[in-house]
Amino acid sequence: MIFFTSGSTGRPKGVVLSHRVNYLRSFAGTFANPERVVCMFPLFHMAGWTLALGAWQTSGEIIFVDSPTADALLSAVERRRATRLYCIPAVWARILDTDFSQRDLSSLREVDTGTSATPPELVAALKERFPGTVTRIVYGSTEAGSGARLSNADVLRKPGSVGPAAAGVDLKLGPGGEVCVRSDYLMDGYFDDPEATAEALRDGWYHTGDVGELDDEGYLSIVGRVRDIIRTGGETVGPGEVEEVLSSFPGLADVAVVGVPDPRWGEIVCAVVVPGESGPPTLQELTRHCEGRLARFKHPRRIECVEEVPRTPATGQVRRVLLLERILIQPG
Repeated sequence: MIFFTSGSTGRPKGVVLSHRVNYLRSFAGTFANPERVVCMFPLFHMAGWTLALGAWQTSGEIIFVDSPTADALLSAVERRRATRLYCIPAVWARILDTDFSQRDLSSLREVDTGTSATPPELVAALKERFPGTVTRIVYGSTEAGSGARLSNADVLRKPGSVGPAAAGVDLKLGPGGEVCVRSDYLMDGYFDDPEATAEALRDGWYHTGDVGELDDEGYLSIVGRVRDIIRTGGETVGPGEVEEVLSSFPGLADVAVVGVPDPRWGEIVCAVVVPGESGPPTLQELTRHCEGRLARFKHPRRIECVEEVPRTPATGQVRRVLLLERILIQPG
């Protein structure tokens, strides 16, 4: 199979996956019962494909929806008596924003989530709104499959973490804190792109491009991307860490963080916000919100307002290169 990456940091690349890798990634021998899974992902997305194969391998059922709206997903759960719903944080936020008290969702046993940044508040909300279910966080990529998993027992104990290495995976931090993984789940390489393959696969390790931290128990937290890291006045800032703090500022519809070139500091932290009904905040209000939550050098020094934060369609990742272009290239 060839799966194309979302291209959030450049042009899309074709990820070549062998039949063996597809089988191993979706083998669900640890599950005692067949799952009935509602899938928010399209089949061109790696998660959708793997969930489909997993349902097949357990003699289960997978239910696809035309669009990942709250109504479509919850209606599918109710109609098919689904046992598992796995959504990215942005889609869970839509679901939690709705009133589903009159729906019969009692069949659900697992409400899982994933991607590199899962707000602890979201996990707590899932626990509250879906009592009696388990929640797990999965961290992975098209190139490497699952890299880390946070179990239900740890989601509240380890807020902000994506867990220890998944079963069968070796995980380490390379230079600059880059997350590197090694397993039998790795891709063969990028289609017709030996240079990109050699850059990503080195000595059997896949270099994810994510910057992480490991705690004393070996639990991984993702703090940014290698290419997204902001270097300001000799300090290193992960945009995701700042975004997590700013996302709790009242009245914002959306927020992203980028590094903007600066002659004195090299780069400065710029908060790009989509104002809500209360209007745009001031820079002073944002920096006050960061007090006690972030080190001073991580506070935004510039604010820009936009109508929409550009994100990749399937995974909701911020397209920082495009966003920075919009900020720097102002209409004359």
